[in-house]
Amino acid sequence: MTEDIFIDAEQNYGNNKDSYDDMILKQMQRCVDNLSKEIKGGIYKRTKQGDIYEEDVRELIINSIDVLEGMMGGFIKGEFEEQINKEHDEINKIYEEIGDQYVEMKGGKKVQVKTLGRLPPDSPILLRFKDFKADIYRQIFKILVRCYQKNKQDIMAMSYE
Repeated sequence: MTEDIFIDAEQNYGNNKDSYDDMILKQMQRCVDNLSKEIKGGIYKRTKQGDIYEEDVRELIINSIDVLEGMMGGFIKGEFEEQINKEHDEINKIYEEIGDQYVEMKGGKKVQVKTLGRLPPDSPILLRFKDFKADIYRQIFKILVRCYQKNKQDIMAMSYE
């Protein structure tokens, strides 16, 4: 079966391809969809069909905004770059502070955290850090939206080169 492809000569691309601007807007929509979800941690649910894993919404938020940031990397300059770097620095600062903490493990032994990977998934420290990081990424999303609005013409022009 053949597929009909419509080519819009004025837009200079076919309907089976997305322009760079379209891809950024779709990723922004994914971010908005994830930001609109109820915040809940990743959990396994038992159903008649088997175990189903519901993703951690905080991780979805972080990952979708991180992808958007990567897509817009070439357009993030000046004040936007400074603001985003400031937000990332805040995350890194808290991450390092957590690494300096000691937690009590089963059996009463105290261990320095060093990295979050050493903590159990339901650790209050890890959950608070995920909440904090998701909140910072919400701020980064706002910066990216302003950056997109300022650079929209350049982004659109890139689609037609």
